[in-house]
Parts: sequence; C-alpha cells; structure tokens
Amino acid sequence: PRSEAQKRADKKYKAKAYDDIRLRVLKGNKELLQAYCNDNGLSVNGFINTLIYDKLTEDGYQFITRDEQP
Repeated sequence: PRSEAQKRADKKYKAKAYDDIRLRVLKGNKELLQAYCNDNGLSVNGFINTLIYDKLTEDGYQFITRDEQP
C-alpha cells in the first residue's frame, strides 16, 4: 500500500505535469471505447492521447510529449 506521503507527492506531481480535460461521450460509447482499448492492450487515456497526437502532428502542430516536458 502507498503511504499518505506518496499519495501527496503523486498528486503534487500530476498537478504540475498534467492538464485535465473532461471528455463526454454519448451513452454506450464509453463501454465501446473501453472494450476497444482492452482488446488492443491500450489504456483509454493513452489511446485518446495517441489520436490527438496523430491528428495535430498531421496538421502541422507541435504536440508536447512526455519526453519534451520541462
């Protein structure tokens, strides 16, 4: 089990390194998305980030990756 100090440190890191975006999908699509990701060994978050990265870079935008974070 993680200690309270570890939980606080993780929360602090996530607040510094990540922005949160809430995503809404029509009823039924959440389960479809989760099933697709499970069938393909992906996380939902990772899958969505890959789609965003692919589209932005295809259209000439620079998408920040984990390796490029300050």
